[in-house]
Amino acid sequence: MEKNLPSDFIMASRSAVINYRKLDHLKMLENGNIDAILENKIDVQISRRKIKNLKEKLGL
Repeated sequence: MEKNLPSDFIMASRSAVINYRKLDHLKMLENGNIDAILENKIDVQISRRKIKNLKEKLGL
């Protein structure tokens, strides 16, 4: 499914795909995880394995 989506979408975890262009901000959690807060105020936890991909897309 991921291959059929435009390049604006990334896998956040096994069960979540997000449009990183609709990202409002990232929230660092105390346990080392990261939550992506989207423009519509939905929280999506980013898998530790997917953080690198998100940072590359954001240019961080």
